[in-house]
Amino acid sequence: MDILPPPGNKATGRRAPGRLSVVAALALTPVAEPTSTPGGREPAATRTSEPAGAAPPRWPWSQFALGLLVLGCGVVFHRQLRCRDREGVAELAAVREDLRHAHTEMSALRAVLDAQAIVSITDRSGRIVDANPNFCALSGYSREQLIGQHHRIVNSGHHPPEFWRTMWATVRGGDIWRGEVCNRKQDGSTYWVRSVVAPLRNRDGCITHFVSVRTDITAWKLAEAQLIRARQAAEAASQAKSEFLANMSHEIRTPLTAVIGYADMLEDTLGAAAQPAAQPLLQSIRDAGRHLLTVLNDILDLAKIEAGRLELQPEPTDLIALVHGVAERMRPGCDQKQVRFALGIDGDLPAEVIVDATRLRQVVLNVLGNAVKFTTHGSVRFGVSAQRREGQYAHLTFDVSDTGIGIDAARARELFQPFTQANGGVTRAFGGTGLGLAISRRLATAMGGDLQLVTSCPGQGSHFRIEVVVALAATAVWQRLAPVPAPRAEPSIRLPGRILVAEDGRDNQRLLKHFLSRAGAEVDVADDGAEAWRLLQARLGIGTAYDLVITDMQMPVMDGYTLAAHIRDAGLQVPVLALTAHAMKEDRQRCLRAGCDDFLTKPIDRQALLQVCHRLLQGLSYAP
Repeated sequence: MDILPPPGNKATGRRAPGRLSVVAALALTPVAEPTSTPGGREPAATRTSEPAGAAPPRWPWSQFALGLLVLGCGVVFHRQLRCRDREGVAELAAVREDLRHAHTEMSALRAVLDAQAIVSITDRSGRIVDANPNFCALSGYSREQLIGQHHRIVNSGHHPPEFWRTMWATVRGGDIWRGEVCNRKQDGSTYWVRSVVAPLRNRDGCITHFVSVRTDITAWKLAEAQLIRARQAAEAASQAKSEFLANMSHEIRTPLTAVIGYADMLEDTLGAAAQPAAQPLLQSIRDAGRHLLTVLNDILDLAKIEAGRLELQPEPTDLIALVHGVAERMRPGCDQKQVRFALGIDGDLPAEVIVDATRLRQVVLNVLGNAVKFTTHGSVRFGVSAQRREGQYAHLTFDVSDTGIGIDAARARELFQPFTQANGGVTRAFGGTGLGLAISRRLATAMGGDLQLVTSCPGQGSHFRIEVVVALAATAVWQRLAPVPAPRAEPSIRLPGRILVAEDGRDNQRLLKHFLSRAGAEVDVADDGAEAWRLLQARLGIGTAYDLVITDMQMPVMDGYTLAAHIRDAGLQVPVLALTAHAMKEDRQRCLRAGCDDFLTKPIDRQALLQVCHRLLQGLSYAP
């Protein structure tokens, strides 16, 4: 079969279409029909040429259609390539725009960091590969001096090796480290930075560098050091003040014991034989001693409040008994001045509450005492009310009204400041230090309430209100308080038993022996703790042990703390009562830790002494 050249070749002189492929050209090539012999066999020989009059070859339509199809596919494919080229160009432009924005943002971020922070980058070994201008300015090194240097170039030696081991272990483990670092400048001076160190990773997730962003906190650290020194100085001053107050308390309370106690002792000694003129003199001695004790206690309370060391000791308290006791203590003073005293109860009161009874009584007595002191005619009214609060709490209100001298508005604003009274003439006429109301308000605030001057008018009187919040006992019963309690005789206290007194002061020895002996006790006296310890051992040897030991805590040779420790170390179960002129709370705790069962402060109150001794002889230990 002969194949003719396709249209457009050199034989025809025509140009082939530029878009035709070789396949399309082959598809358009005409093919002659084969000749065959009968039986389907090929002729023996094929002619190499056609006769002059032979018919031209036919063009099959199927091959023509195939060529057109291939041609169309080529055109479509070409257009798709051009579309893809245009899309690729657009995508490339978008990527370039994103990169430009990212570069702009990174430049802005770097500018912010350079303006505000100290930045450096190190490789994995800690050698600096980049440092911003702030780092150079603060450290004193140029960028050329820093690049390639290990970060130890700014190590001040302030931090121990463990500090740096922890930092490197953190960042090499892939975590962020934060801390405060003291570095050294080129000139040898130091500076402080607050540093954040983070690892940088490549696209494979491997750590290649570390970036450190720091803030200069040198000024802050200097201020902190100054504050620490100031606080230490203040604490030292506070400790010195506390020691001074403790020593002052000891030096004043010790002679007060003799002043008040010997007045009682003299009254006991004289008895019925005392002349009528002697009784007012003895009472004046007692009153002066108790006033001095009140002033001393106020100063100690104010010092503890200002030092933040005044702590309340809530305990179950019979509220009705407390109100009766306060009223009965105020009534004689009113009767002596012919001032009417009225107790008013508004509604029911909880019978038992959880409160620091000593401090609550102190506040109420202070306000009531002022009302009685500053009222020369008319009346003093003491009102009490209570309201139940949510949960097991109650809100107590104590109202104190009088018809006394009153307070003007200008002075009322300063009334609760320490050492302040209505005016100087009040101090001269009525006495006092001006500490009572200031202390009472702070105590009321500590108990969840307040102390306020409700109304006052010069020449007409004043109205004060005390408010406190107390917890209710689990079995608290609300009941109405009788305005006038039935009088109750105070039973005399007897102390059967052998008591050892360890006291180095002769006056106190004589006073204690007098009080205890008159109550029925057999009393031995030792001059110090060492002598008391020998007497204890001697009594044990003959089988007549002491039933109670009363010891002063400040004695020569052996003090009361050591004596109490010896008693407990020897396994003796004899109760020990501590006597001390130190009245701070820590003194009480120290006595109890040493092994004492209870604690009394000087000056010695006869009734309190006998009550505590009676309780200890009954086998009842200290109850806070």
